[in-house]
Amino acid sequence: RESGVGGYDWPLMFHATGDAHAQGAVVTWAHWPFPSLVALILSALGQIDSVDILTTGNPFEHHSELVGIYKMQGPMVYSKPPIEVYYHYLNCGFRIAASSGSDKMALNPPMGSARAYVKTEGPLSYDSWVEGIRKGRTFISNYPLIEFSVNGKEPGDTLSVESGKVQLMVKARAVSLEPYEVLEIIHNGEIVRKVKPSGKNSAAVLQENIEVERGGWIAARVHGPKMLEYGRTWWKMPVFAHTSPIYINMPGRPAPAAESARLFLDQLSYLQPWAESEAHFPTPDNKKKALS
Repeated sequence: RESGVGGYDWPLMFHATGDAHAQGAVVTWAHWPFPSLVALILSALGQIDSVDILTTGNPFEHHSELVGIYKMQGPMVYSKPPIEVYYHYLNCGFRIAASSGSDKMALNPPMGSARAYVKTEGPLSYDSWVEGIRKGRTFISNYPLIEFSVNGKEPGDTLSVESGKVQLMVKARAVSLEPYEVLEIIHNGEIVRKVKPSGKNSAAVLQENIEVERGGWIAARVHGPKMLEYGRTWWKMPVFAHTSPIYINMPGRPAPAAESARLFLDQLSYLQPWAESEAHFPTPDNKKKALS
């Protein structure tokens, strides 16, 4: 409401995302996870298709300065690094693709410093590119290029397996003009395999069976200690790339979500008091609808 017409917190973001989906649009949450008080509800309702993970700099660091700017003190989730918040969303079963953008609002960061690469079907067009995001056929990067599959499935796909210990054939490959330190396979937020790159273009290849005992999700990422300094603190980021997840459907054995659920229930406990005492609505009826 800082510069909106009338300064109201109405209509809610839910109305905007619902209208966008009704028109066939894809909904992306910018500069993840700032701010995100209602993003949790929208994700649970299937109203968010992707989140821009790299926009606010280093995804492995907690950005206390941005927490202050966006007035996000209170909920425990706002003490977590952006990539951890994304993993907690995935653990809760929210199917959200990884996307990114440079959020160009000042001299820094450079235009295109954070990018989303999308696999399209048929001729390349804006519509096919958007549809690729909707299907989760993406990886994000500021330098490295990355390929990833599990049992022949690609990011955005669902792999159905039987319950119990299952062997998955994981293939990943990464190259980069800027050096990075490691290529990692992430299963439900935990590193399950990693390999170091070598050679002029920092090439890394991983192809092996990985045993899992739960469903959930699996993705690949690469990163290293070198920081790409783009000016202000929160615009500095490591050499980094991350695929969208491949989802694993194992009956009765989803990703462990107890820790994630506690984190988000704590966040939700701040939402109703905000709507009751801090939010600005044009009419009492608007406020009543928002609380409902």
